[in-house]
Amino acid sequence: MAEVLSQNYQSKLTILEAAKEYEHLREKVEAEKILHRSYLYYTIVAIGILIALSILGYLFMNVQNPFILVILAIALGFSLAQIGGYLHDAGHRALFKTILMNDIAGNISATLLAVNFNAWRLKHNLHHVAPNQHDKDPDVSIPLFTFSKKKFEMNKGIIKKIARYQAFLFYPMTCLLTYSMQFITNISYFIKVFKTKIKLWHVIELILFLIPISIWYILPFVFWGWAKALIFVTIVPMTMGFYLSNIFAPNHKGMPELEKETKISFLEQQIITSRNVKGHWFTDFVYFGLNYQIEHHLFPDCPRNKLKLLTPHIKEICDRVGFDFIVLSVIQSNKTILSELHKTAHGI
Repeated sequence: MAEVLSQNYQSKLTILEAAKEYEHLREKVEAEKILHRSYLYYTIVAIGILIALSILGYLFMNVQNPFILVILAIALGFSLAQIGGYLHDAGHRALFKTILMNDIAGNISATLLAVNFNAWRLKHNLHHVAPNQHDKDPDVSIPLFTFSKKKFEMNKGIIKKIARYQAFLFYPMTCLLTYSMQFITNISYFIKVFKTKIKLWHVIELILFLIPISIWYILPFVFWGWAKALIFVTIVPMTMGFYLSNIFAPNHKGMPELEKETKISFLEQQIITSRNVKGHWFTDFVYFGLNYQIEHHLFPDCPRNKLKLLTPHIKEICDRVGFDFIVLSVIQSNKTILSELHKTAHGI
């Protein structure tokens, strides 16, 4: 089972020592201009995504063969997920210099995916503040797919019985991520918002949710008929969910988890709870650069194409201090996830 660090965990560096290490690291990174924005890179990738979506969308609207429609729907799902990469980077202020421009880009990306930008960003930033920390990281607080024996034993009734098979259910359940983002996360956000003082922006946000959600799930049945519409509203979101889940899951799942009150520095927590997936130009593109997860967690505002430039600096600290800098292949990272899920469910 994944190691759970107790509240008495002995850090390799004190909070003050780690803060000084990080300050020195950031000074070197800024001196090398690694954090400078990559407008040309993001523009080229965005143009490629828009071209792909235009071609696939045109073909999907004009093709009638069910087999070809399924293939096109899968391709659309993967292409739309690329927009999710822009939503993610905008949320971390990595696209533009100003908060306003990042918010505009983030809201446009989120609206295309029928997701609320603020709801997603607030949840995701909680993960970054305390990755793999119980009761703080929302990505750890999932009834199924727990890597902690203590958390697993907290499951009751039918959930606990189902959780016994969590290793087998992992990949099928990842297909539901898009539906969760579009409905559960959005609806929870609006319920919370409208219980407080309603502002004009909240109304605009609601409109930016209702229009794209209608385009995704109502208009296909109006214009395409039941067969094509069903292919779209099932295959596209499920493909997108599977893709996004399997970009984010290999980065933390199966890595050490921390009890809620564990005293640990920002530097150490980000490094020991994250793992990288071996870099390659194709892997870098498919993973939105998040295969450099350790680098991303230490410098979330770094443009994705520059994350690998941070690696030598971070490894130098890890080698000197004694932090494990974990790098696995795509296959190894997924085998680790399934193995740890199985061990947790069966007490191995």
